[in-house]
Amino acid sequence: MRRHDGADAVSRNPLRDIIGKCAALCAQLRALPGHSLARSIAAAFAGRALRQSVLLRARRRNPIARFLLMRCFEVGYPGLYALSSRDRFLRLKTALEGFH
Repeated sequence: MRRHDGADAVSRNPLRDIIGKCAALCAQLRALPGHSLARSIAAAFAGRALRQSVLLRARRRNPIARFLLMRCFEVGYPGLYALSSRDRFLRLKTALEGFH
């Protein structure tokens, strides 16, 4: 499938828009958020103060139950958050009773 500008819409990656333009774009930035930025990006900010931080999240009480409910049994976020821990357990127990 082609877009109006002739680019492939299926294989287009938004990062391709900044490849080769990083120096010009980084010169304008005051902050660069992201949870998986490569360390090599620091080279684009040479001579500027860098402050790195890490956001630590609370560990979920039962990531396996959450995974099963969301991925296997298609319980969406609203439904998942509406369930208590006990209700999550009962829902999984019922769903897995016939599983061998």
